[in-house]
Amino acid sequence: MGMGACRSSSPSESKSLIQFIQAADPENILRLNWDGRIPDHCSGMWMGIKCDVLSLHVTEIRLENLNISGTIDADSLCKLPSLKFLSLATNHIAGDIPKSMSNCLGLTYLNLSSNMLNGIVPASLESLKNLRSFDISNNDLTGYIPHFKQEIELVYHNTMISAISDNKTDATMKTSDGKGANKKEEKAHRLTWAITTLTMVLLIAFYSLFIFFTDKKNGRATQVKENKECVHGSSASNHTAGTGDDIEKGGEVQDFVFFGDRQERFTIDDLLTSAADIQGQNIYSSLYKIRLKNSSIFAVKRLKNLHVSGDDFKQKAMRIGNLKHPNLLPLVACHSSDHEKLLIYRYQNSGSLSSLLSSKTF
Repeated sequence: MGMGACRSSSPSESKSLIQFIQAADPENILRLNWDGRIPDHCSGMWMGIKCDVLSLHVTEIRLENLNISGTIDADSLCKLPSLKFLSLATNHIAGDIPKSMSNCLGLTYLNLSSNMLNGIVPASLESLKNLRSFDISNNDLTGYIPHFKQEIELVYHNTMISAISDNKTDATMKTSDGKGANKKEEKAHRLTWAITTLTMVLLIAFYSLFIFFTDKKNGRATQVKENKECVHGSSASNHTAGTGDDIEKGGEVQDFVFFGDRQERFTIDDLLTSAADIQGQNIYSSLYKIRLKNSSIFAVKRLKNLHVSGDDFKQKAMRIGNLKHPNLLPLVACHSSDHEKLLIYRYQNSGSLSSLLSSKTF
């Protein structure tokens, strides 16, 4: 298509593109000279900009490794109705990821890796139904991965992002080695983790019944000792010591119930601001390897679709936590809220049935 056809591209779209680039490159490292005019974005003179040859709308913005150091003007960006591809990788883009980025509904590829972005990843990004690749690795971001429901490739290593939120997606997670599991491996892992979960539930159930009937035979009622080292708080930033009786109190925001004699104490914020690598997931649960800032390593199992009250969950978890057997990995702590139900164990290399079945360590 000739240059004459490109001159018919929308001036308002060019203006929105200029505003986005000026925010991303306030020092004009790209050396773009507008001369007071609104240049044609389909002229082929714009670095990293591609247009659809028929509609003359911007479809791709690729500004990678250019040393630009601005911010993301999502309000201007999302006025580009046909934008599908955005990459600002390997620059010095700062600030947060704007919530209004969720208005870029046509995006299929979003790469913001290796920048200086901070803050939390807005949950509103889950409305990007067409997104198939999302890379936010090597930033200073915190919080949760949004609840994407479509199949999507996620890359978030070397951030403080936690995946222990309920991410109801068939996503291919990429961890620090940058390699995603293929679909066959993913299905195999789902099967083995389902077997692992079922096996552990049965073992705990049989062991609990054994203890109950043994005590009953000896004329004793089973007394499950409630742990007296329950740590709770009215918020994540205000933690006080409590007793097992605190579990019975309704309406409070609980943190963790700890088990055992070792003085291992941490908060939900400690988990959210620590490195998290996904080890496996299935329809019932997800398992993560968490390394705290003090270098302690824990295995965190997040239970999905568990329709029990917080009090009921904690009471059952306390019974499990007080079980003692050489073949049972001791439970360190549990956590229950409206959004999360977690079981925390000490991390053990090759410490699962899944690793033995797949001949892999995790």
